[in-house]
Amino acid sequence: MAQVVRVPKLEQFVKKDLEDLLAFWRTVPELADEWPEWDDYSREDFRIEWTIDRERLHRVRTAAKAGMLNERQQRDWQELQQLIETHRATVEWMLEGPI
Repeated sequence: MAQVVRVPKLEQFVKKDLEDLLAFWRTVPELADEWPEWDDYSREDFRIEWTIDRERLHRVRTAAKAGMLNERQQRDWQELQQLIETHRATVEWMLEGPI
């Protein structure tokens, strides 16, 4: 018998994605301060995790463009955009390339 597979909807991810992204971008200065002490494995883990954060950012950006964010999420999205603008160069330095 065939099984029904439910595909999660974009709005189901938005709240958690915003929380995770804000948590990351708020800590960029601290991460950058510690960066020189990180070993190669830790730095590579950071780069791998960034691919997940990049996907989260894409989902939130898509939801924002589609008008799917509630008032709270709109405020969080605005804060996130400001944090990205502020810390973009630092993250690109840590990733050794553009975000």
